[in-house]
Amino acid sequence: MCDCRPDSAQMRLGFSPAWVNHNGAVVHPGAPGGAGGAGTFSRAAALGADGEPELLPHPGAPAAGSLDPIRLDDAQQVKDQAAARKPAPRVTVESKQTVNGIEVTLGIDTSGEAGLKSAYSELKSSKPAVDAKTGADGKWVTTIKPFTARIWTEYGSFDPESTAAYGRGTTDDDKKNGNVTLGFHESCHRADLLAYLKEKPMPEFTGKPEMKAPEMQAAINSYVTACKAYFDGAKAYSVPITDETGKPTKSAYKAANP
Repeated sequence: MCDCRPDSAQMRLGFSPAWVNHNGAVVHPGAPGGAGGAGTFSRAAALGADGEPELLPHPGAPAAGSLDPIRLDDAQQVKDQAAARKPAPRVTVESKQTVNGIEVTLGIDTSGEAGLKSAYSELKSSKPAVDAKTGADGKWVTTIKPFTARIWTEYGSFDPESTAAYGRGTTDDDKKNGNVTLGFHESCHRADLLAYLKEKPMPEFTGKPEMKAPEMQAAINSYVTACKAYFDGAKAYSVPITDETGKPTKSAYKAANP
């Protein structure tokens, strides 16, 4: 239902431990408050050996001498977020619950689906089935088969612990609370789907015992169509809540990453 992806740039963010002083602050190691104290200081290691260069260069690299202070602030923010980061919620045991008469199975997380270049949380339901027969009095006797549904998350080749690229996982509150993983994002989709089933009533079958055969068939057809629209609506319900929020939203992310 959602072609969710991790933020590949965030996955690479890193910097040498030499940038972090004894108080845990991100400062140049040659600064008075740096890891080496006053004066110049460098670690005995190859430049870039301790981390990726996307966020900060190695403190001994030439580029570090003209580093924009804003990048140090960004690095401090990333470090603080990493400290608060919570593990991705995972479903490792299958469970069942009844929601508005629907037997819902919450399936375990899966991965490795061939050709899948995204993560998604899905809702699949059984097909609507109406058994309509005429009784001895000529009136219709109808039986509606109870619905079953399954909700699960598929990660393809992605790691649930990677950073969410958009939507839930990127809001200010999510970052503050350390809920920044792709797995957290997908857990929000699962919660949305369950909330929809709990809050939205199922379509009602409008067939009546005294109906003529064409009327009964029309009622059955209408019910089948309405049930399909109901479950499709569950998927659409989650998009504005979990995808089109945060910084960036899914739409903004897709526009910047076509």
